[in-house]
Amino acid sequence: MSTADEIREFVFEKIIKPAKMRDEPEIVIRAGDIHHDMGLKNAMPSVCNALSGKKFAEFANLSLMERAGPRNGANVYFTFSMIGSNTPQSLDHQTTDPALPKSQAPPKSPAITKSIKAASSLDLTDAVVLVSCVKSKLPHPAPARELYTSTWFTKVRKIVEDRNADWYILSALHGLVSPNVMIAPYERTLNTLGVTDRRAWATETLDQLIPKIGKRNRIVFFAGMRYREFLVAPLRNIGLAVEVPMEGLSIGRQLAWLSAIK
Repeated sequence: MSTADEIREFVFEKIIKPAKMRDEPEIVIRAGDIHHDMGLKNAMPSVCNALSGKKFAEFANLSLMERAGPRNGANVYFTFSMIGSNTPQSLDHQTTDPALPKSQAPPKSPAITKSIKAASSLDLTDAVVLVSCVKSKLPHPAPARELYTSTWFTKVRKIVEDRNADWYILSALHGLVSPNVMIAPYERTLNTLGVTDRRAWATETLDQLIPKIGKRNRIVFFAGMRYREFLVAPLRNIGLAVEVPMEGLSIGRQLAWLSAIK
């Protein structure tokens, strides 16, 4: 078995197969994590080529939605749609491994390129930062800042805390949560709630948030549309500047954006 085939087998068994068993609709894979977990040496191009090629998508029965980041490197992110069954095709019966055709590669948007380049200059001075909760959590109660375990959340948390920003978590169950408050894991998400329930959640969350803003004049969201849709207008109506640094970026490009921040 070639190194490329070993990479495909590893990713399928350790990441794709468990994700399909959890019925996740899509998954993001970072090339550097695979390189590290497999104990590879100077093989980053091999990892990137193995994951971007048609052979892996066919083997794991996936669809490559997006590749974001540098051409090759640790911070290349692959977003896959989890389609099909859990049964992979045999690598032994596949003889070709073409690279992703240019016509299928994600288009290079000047706006997105500019956004990623601007990530390193992120300024959270005089801002209250709001970060949405995520599905991945510890199986036991923990301080809110530690409870959520997704790569996206931990990257945002590090960036916010490195800048000593005042921040809170937008919890679908609890509303506004201070990072050090102990909470238990839960399954609620705004993404499955109707508009009436989402409006009610936003009203309660605003009541919790406004007393904590103090003299600050900016609100910075690291949160999806469902978590900010009914918060933005009321915040602007009381004179606050509202910013969404990663607005319009897919999850893969958000991870690339976050990785660009020093």
